[in-house]
Formats: sequence, structure tokens, C-alpha cells
Amino acid sequence: MKNFFQADLTRFYHPWPYFLVFLPVQFLLSSSGLSTTHRLFLSLFGLVLPLGLAFSSLRKQPSAPGKKEELFRGSLPWPAWAALGVAALLLRFWGLGGSGWWPGGDQAIYGMGAIALLRHWNWSLFETFSQVPTTQSRLCWLLLRWTHNPLFSIQFLAASLSWMAIPMGYLACRQYFSRPFSVLATFLLAYNFWALQMARTGYPVGLFPLWELAVFYALGRFLAAEDSPRTKGRALFLGFITGLGPYILTPWPVVSLFAVLVLVWKAHRSPWAPGAFLASLVATLGPFLYFLWEGGYGGHIRAISVWNHFSPQGLVDTVTGYLSGLFWDSRSETALPGAGGLLNVFLGACFFLGILELYRIGKKGPALALGLALALFLLPGFLSYGYEPIRILSTLPILLVVAAFGIQALVSALPSSRRMAGLALILAVIAGMDVLRIPLPGARFWPFSATSQGTQGEGNEAFELLQPYFSQQGPCYLFSELIPETDDPSLDYASYFMNAAWNTGLPRTGISWAAVLTDYHYQPFLSRRFPGSRWVSLLSPRPGLPGRHILGILPVTGETSPVFRQWSGFYGPLQDINWKILDLSNGLPRSGILKDLLAFYPSVPQDPFLQSCFFEKLAFNYTCEKTFHPEDSQAQWAHYSAIFHACFAQSYQDPALCEKFGRLLASEGQQAEAREIFKEALKQSPGNSWLLVEMRELGLED
Repeated sequence: MKNFFQADLTRFYHPWPYFLVFLPVQFLLSSSGLSTTHRLFLSLFGLVLPLGLAFSSLRKQPSAPGKKEELFRGSLPWPAWAALGVAALLLRFWGLGGSGWWPGGDQAIYGMGAIALLRHWNWSLFETFSQVPTTQSRLCWLLLRWTHNPLFSIQFLAASLSWMAIPMGYLACRQYFSRPFSVLATFLLAYNFWALQMARTGYPVGLFPLWELAVFYALGRFLAAEDSPRTKGRALFLGFITGLGPYILTPWPVVSLFAVLVLVWKAHRSPWAPGAFLASLVATLGPFLYFLWEGGYGGHIRAISVWNHFSPQGLVDTVTGYLSGLFWDSRSETALPGAGGLLNVFLGACFFLGILELYRIGKKGPALALGLALALFLLPGFLSYGYEPIRILSTLPILLVVAAFGIQALVSALPSSRRMAGLALILAVIAGMDVLRIPLPGARFWPFSATSQGTQGEGNEAFELLQPYFSQQGPCYLFSELIPETDDPSLDYASYFMNAAWNTGLPRTGISWAAVLTDYHYQPFLSRRFPGSRWVSLLSPRPGLPGRHILGILPVTGETSPVFRQWSGFYGPLQDINWKILDLSNGLPRSGILKDLLAFYPSVPQDPFLQSCFFEKLAFNYTCEKTFHPEDSQAQWAHYSAIFHACFAQSYQDPALCEKFGRLLASEGQQAEAREIFKEALKQSPGNSWLLVEMRELGLED
């Protein structure tokens, strides 16, 4: 099975002309400016037609018997291997601990899971809105306990998992292919953009390629076993590795199903193998099956499933979107003109050439296995609503292996004396195209990367503003969640070990400064309350729109120190509620959150700013519940009217807060009171067109 390399191509077929057709077509299809008609035209005449012509000219039988020539005539010297290894290492580990690689809102949520474990240990298997496994959060928790450096911990973990996937990829390949081919495929994995991107993200996806490659390794070991005792032991090992899937990432079932299908296909080798595999699999799945039985899993999967949003046109758009995402994605955040999808455009051309090479070689077993795996691994995308590349990330090893066959065809067609040089040039182009898509650490506007074409979020911006203060003045009171919504905890996560307002392990003596991230309309009141404060308007996450939040840097004096201590007593419990909001599974009501807010209110200090912040937090969650879960009996105005009135009466009653309360009253049928609240807002801001429009839309005009 390992003797795939054959150099004598038939006279009816030569790979280079086809490659030179595929390559420009790949570039054009990865451009975002093409119409659907042009894409169909290019796909038909640039891919389908050339593939059909090539298939018709290829001979199915293998080449004539004779000495088979290896792709590599000699091995690379060890300095070259060392240089490649160091380069792959640096691309993953360079710049760790700095804010140049910033975990965005969705990524930092899973770092917050590690913070939650530091504060209150739990045994939950899944967390957050999308119910991802807590495995990566627990690994991050171990690093946080050791380093007390949030940014380093989340970055080092992601980089380490990405690095560990490289040797695992080689071990997996060696179970099926020759050493030269395995080296080639491993190189593609080491320098692939998505493999590098996973080394620079806090999103819990880094474990998935490592686990998937481990499944392929265990499956290959099982297939290589000849005698029954070894087959039984390796079936146990395969069952254990396969059963780890639910604790890794949501698309695990397709990889596990592929392993099961191959095992059943080869079950005749040992009658004990299926039983041993099943016993090990069920034992490993035990905690997940119990959790599933309790009914605590599956809300997010049901919510994004295609049958929840089914339409024939929608299904066609989803399928074509994910198919194009393999080779010429122009929609995701990492898309650039000419960059490609999971494979860059050069590798994409090699993939289509690899299909022809598999057909030319005539090895039906590997071709069928790779085709089955690719079809199965696309299902999480096909069966879901919307486009998310991570759902089809399991296809990446398959794509790289097929692309490696295409590279083999190109190099094998060269004269023997030029193969090493040709291979080196091809690999340099492939690696260069992917590496240039990764921004340099700290270089926010690296020109070749889509992820660097703008700010990485207000959390990153605020952290950069606070960093000099952290360096010069040490820990502070940081109140970064005094805003209604909770969706970007990156600043909370990155600053935890410098935040005496939240981290109870920090001493509260000697603190000389504080910082507040809140809505912009509080600035006039807070500026007067804290003389000497500095205020910075943060950029909007949407280009072209003004930001809604401001960052205030406040001096801590003998007069204000008791105020910030009081705020800290409010902030810690509020952050616990915020984590429950972030940890709420998709589809579940916020009734528990609302109960917690009701129970929390009696302990809220009689401080106008804290009362205002509590009012906005309660109003936001109450409105969300009324909008998305109107069936929830907990979300009744009678339960909340008294608290809304009480905290509004003690708050900063500026026009912005009056507008929110008036709109809330109007939605609950309290028209007369809502009209009086709006009139009070207009007294403070006479002729305010925004308030007048709001009143007209709500039917509150006299």
C-alpha cells in the first residue's frame, strides 16, 4: 500500500498542462468580485471539462512492470530539516504572551471558562452558547495556575496543540504511505494556513486535528495487525481514541463514523475486534452518554441544523458554499483575493491534479477511502445553517493528502536531475502563500492578511491603552463589564491577574488607579465625579460607525478609594452572572439569569452609577427573554416593575437611560408613564430628534 510513487506517465496524459489550467482558474474563483454566472462558466470549462478530458485519456491499469523510481533521489541534509522545523516552530510560538495575537470575543469566552474554573471548580462537560467541550478550558486552567499570564496561557496552549499535530500527522501518514510521501504530506500540514491559524486562536479547535490524526493513526495500526491478539488490543485502543471525540469538538461524529465503517469492513480479520472496539468506545463515551441522557446537550446543534431553516434554495446555497470553501472561499474572515479556502489556490490546483493521479495509479482502495472520508467530513457543513469553516475542518487532512498526490505527479513528470529543485520550489511557493496570510505578532496591519485589515476589537484596543499603566503602576480596579450586553470578555480574561476588582487573590492596598469601560453617555457624570480622569472613546467593531463604549482611567485617592472598594463588592457577583450568560446554551431561556439578577439587587449599593448599570443589565436580559422566549412565565412585568422603578429612581437619569426606560414601559403597555419619562428626557435635551422619533414610533406623541 506504500508503493504509490511511479514516474512513468502515459503518453496520453501529462500533469503540467492540466495544472497550468487549474491554477489560474483557482485564482479567479477565489476572487470575491465574480458573478455566479462567471463562476459557473469557470467551474465548467476550467475544472469539469479538463478533468473529464484527463479521465478519458488516462489508462486505468498501473504502469508497465519495472523498477519504480522514488520521488526523492536522496534525503535532505539535516541542516535543511532543522531549518524547516525551526521555521514551523517559530511561526507557532513567536511572540507569545503579547497582545499582538489577541483572542477575540468568541475565542476569549473559552479562556473565561478557565477563569471560571479558577474561581469555582465544576465538572461540566460543555460550556458556552455553542456547547463546546470544556477540555481546552481545563488545559488552559492548568497553564493559568502555573503562569498567571492569561495571554501566554491561551496562546501557548493553541501553539502547542498545533505543533503536536505535526508529528502525529507524520505517524498517521506512515500507517498508509511511504516515508517520502509522508514527509511531503507532513510538510503541507506544518505550513498550511489553517494549521498555523489554529496556533494563534483561543477558539477550542486546536485539539480537533490532533485527535483526528490520532484516530487515523490508531485505525492504521489496527489495519496493519495480522494476528488476532494484536488486532484485539489495537481495536481496544482505536475504540478509546475514537470515543474521545465528544470531548474535543462538535463535528466528531463524522470522524468516528468513518473509523467504524472501516473497522466493520475489515472485521473479518478478527471476530473479536468489533466487540473489543465497541466495549472500549462505550466506556470512553460513558460521561457523554450520561450527559446526553440527562437532556443537557444538543440545543445548539438543533438550532443551527438545516432542517430548522430548510428551503431548497438554502440547501443548495449551503452545499455550494461549503464546497467552494474548500478551495476558493471568498466569504470568511480569512478570505483574501487569490488566497483560496482551506487550501490555497496552488494547493487547490494540486488537489484536482491529485484526483487524476489517484485514478492514474489505479489504487481503488485508497481512492475510495479518501472519497468516503471527504464526503462524510463535509456533512457537518451540509447539514447546518450558515457558513462556518470550522464545521468542515476535518476535511483538511484528506485535502492535503490528495494535494500531495498532485505534487507527486508534478515532480515525477520532471527529469530526475531536477526533481529535488522542482520540489523545493513548489513547496516554497505553497508555504509562502499560506505564511503570508498570517499577520506578524504585533503587526495589526500586516498587508497580506485579511485578519489584520482592521482593529481586532475594543477589548484589544482597551488593553493596549491600559498596558502602560499595568507596567508602571501595577494592578488596578478594572470595571470592564459595566455595559448592558456581555459578548466580548477578552479584556476581562487578559487582565484578570491585574484586576483587584474581580480577582480576590490580589491585595487591595497600594492601588493607585482604576479603569472603567462603560457606555459613552455616562462620561459627563463620571467626569464630574472623578476629577483628573482620562476618557477615551473606543472604536466601533463595525467600520464607519461611532463606538458606543468609552474607557475611563481614574486616579485612586483617599477620597475615591472607598468608592472603588464598594464597586468591587458589586463587580465580583456581577461577573459571576455574566459568566452564566456566556455559558448559557443556545436555545435555553434566561429565566435562571433573571432570577439571579432579582436575588442580586438587594445587595447593589445605593450608588447612582451602579444602580444605572444594574438597570441596563436587567433591562437587556429581560428584553432578550421577552423577545426570544415569550413563553417564559418568569419574564412577566409584575415580577420586575418594582425593581425597575427602584433602580431607575436612584440612577443617573440622563436622556439615554430615560429613553431605555420609556421604551420598556411602552412595550409593557404603560403608555402614560412612558410619555412622562420621555418628556423628562426632552427637558434635559430639548428638541432631541432621536427622542422625538422614538416617541412617534411608540405612539407617545400628545
